[in-house]
Amino acid sequence: MLEFTRRVLSPVISLFILSTGSSLLGTLLPVRLEVMSDSVVIVGFLSTIFYVGSLTGSIFIENLILKIGLVRCFSLLSAIMAVTTLACGSAESELLWLAIRLFYGSCLAGIWVVIKAWMMSL
Repeated sequence: MLEFTRRVLSPVISLFILSTGSSLLGTLLPVRLEVMSDSVVIVGFLSTIFYVGSLTGSIFIENLILKIGLVRCFSLLSAIMAVTTLACGSAESELLWLAIRLFYGSCLAGIWVVIKAWMMSL
């Protein structure tokens, strides 16, 4: 029973941390763009590109999971998300923000699929 609890608790806790961090980054976006004095249209594009990334990430993640496995895929996507999160703090260009949000959305959706597959394999 303890082994099952440990295997279930790991993805659930990581999902909680991921959701909390993603919400905080989503709150940072409009505040940071307000400081940069960008228009509302840019904020709309950034929100849209995030969901485009989520769509593409959820579609194409299956091939990556089959090639490298769940644990390595989770680690890879988490590392890419960490880099994109750090890049958000230093990005000044709108085009760079668009690329960051695209990768962030792809990785976030990919991690959700990986965690779901992980939970289904228990």
